[in-house]
Amino acid sequence: MASYDVIFIGAGPAGYVGAIRCAQLGMSTAVVEQDGLGGTCVLWGCIPAKALLESAALAQHVQHGAPFGVTAGDVKLDYGVAMKRSRAVSTQNSKGVEFLFKKHKITWIKGTGRLAGKKSVAVKNADGKEETHDAKKAIVISTGSRVRGLPQAGLELDKNLVISSDEALTLAQAPKTLAVVGCGAVGVEFADVFSSFGTQVTLIEVLPTLLPLEDDDVSAELARSFKKRKIDVMTDAKITSAKVGTESVALTVEVKGEKKSLTVDKVLVATGRAPNVEGIGLEEAGVQLTDRGF
Repeated sequence: MASYDVIFIGAGPAGYVGAIRCAQLGMSTAVVEQDGLGGTCVLWGCIPAKALLESAALAQHVQHGAPFGVTAGDVKLDYGVAMKRSRAVSTQNSKGVEFLFKKHKITWIKGTGRLAGKKSVAVKNADGKEETHDAKKAIVISTGSRVRGLPQAGLELDKNLVISSDEALTLAQAPKTLAVVGCGAVGVEFADVFSSFGTQVTLIEVLPTLLPLEDDDVSAELARSFKKRKIDVMTDAKITSAKVGTESVALTVEVKGEKKSLTVDKVLVATGRAPNVEGIGLEEAGVQLTDRGF
């Protein structure tokens, strides 16, 4: 057992930034995290996705450079190589956070944490052993979120044919065909990436436009760009059936009252995330949880 001024549960952008600031203010600080430091943003979100987008942009420039006076010979596209570079960029960023922890004398407690009283955190390590640590001033919950599937549409994540952005970041090669369900930032980014590496992509969105939370002008411009690149976009669309086979997924989609069928190698579900609030002691502490979190 050890004692700290502040203990953070979770080492994502909220946890590690908050921990560094606490340490800068002179507080003894610990962070409980079972995975690498940096959270979704560094390990499975913003950083690796943007690294892939950079590779996708380069692929587009090389293939369509003639109007700029640059004509390339035979261009070989290899998503696996781009993926490995993306993972390396992510790892480098995570090690950067680890360096900052050492610089500010922040303790990284490896394991999963849960509340064990008003000022205590119980941590279970990889071996299943549990130890309790005290927080003299505060415990900060910064557990972030996780990807989720669409079981109501028959698209429960299986990490093989029905995947999330996590699995998309580690694929050894780009699939020949891909349906992306959900056209928010994550969905359109991966549509861009996979299309650039030769995948025939179909985007499916239940709302009327791409990027439905952004400005209409942005949505319209992106739709024009995707159409030019032969990315199929279905908006106002609802999946009425999904059959996951051994090598492909068959979908029936109702688009503005018209039913369409398509079969793809993989389906990428990008319809949002769920908060990581289970198993961290909130219920025992009297916090009421809903399907949206707190």
